[in-house]
Amino acid sequence: MIESRKTTSYWIQVLILTSLAVLMATLIFVADLNTPNEIAIGALYAIVVLYGWVLPGNFSSVYTAMLCSGLLLLSIILNYEEGGHDQAVALNHLISFVVIWICSSLVSIAKRSFQGMERNKQMLDQKIKERTKLLKASETKLRQMTEEVEDYAIILLDSKGNIENWNKGAKRVCGYDEDNILGHHIEKFFTAEDIKLGTPDQMIRKAAKEGRVYSEGWRVRRDGTRYWASNTITALYHMNGTISGFSNVTNDLTKRKLS
Repeated sequence: MIESRKTTSYWIQVLILTSLAVLMATLIFVADLNTPNEIAIGALYAIVVLYGWVLPGNFSSVYTAMLCSGLLLLSIILNYEEGGHDQAVALNHLISFVVIWICSSLVSIAKRSFQGMERNKQMLDQKIKERTKLLKASETKLRQMTEEVEDYAIILLDSKGNIENWNKGAKRVCGYDEDNILGHHIEKFFTAEDIKLGTPDQMIRKAAKEGRVYSEGWRVRRDGTRYWASNTITALYHMNGTISGFSNVTNDLTKRKLS
């Protein structure tokens, strides 16, 4: 039903636009019949040909040019008996025909170019949609894989070092539930000495500058116990190259440290 309405609406629009083109051509034809042959009023048919841009189809400008050429030729025949067909009049008629078909060629070329651009745009949009769909699927799989890792604490941070995402390994290593830690700064895991020295912020700045930073040191769990950990903070980037945030991978090396 919807498609039928769209089709009907389309053909009504085509009929109206075509009728306007015929009306304009007829008015110019009548004016041409009532104008001295020395005046090249036939060149006004170019308006109708240029109007062919809004008509559907690749050959609409050709059809309008044929219509205008026929009307122009008819006006020449009907005015032939009036005389005055000297070289100037013949030149005026020639100019009118040339203008009509030059305009027809320009409209046809412009239409083909525009349609080519539209096709390229549609292809590009389709590719972007497909890539976006694949990217989202990959991100979902990666997030699911990350969340299930239990041997490492994998934490996603925003550009200021605040925690945005949290996997099962982070809960095991750091002792926090996700609801208790999201939104807090990464300094939450550092000792009071490191916080006083500004170590967490220094690591974030260094990762932003160099792309990645690695460190080992004592960290603090939620219950206050300390553990020796390795931290790798890696900068993450937007498509335009600006930093969108950081990933922090922490491994508990306490056993190795104490052995």
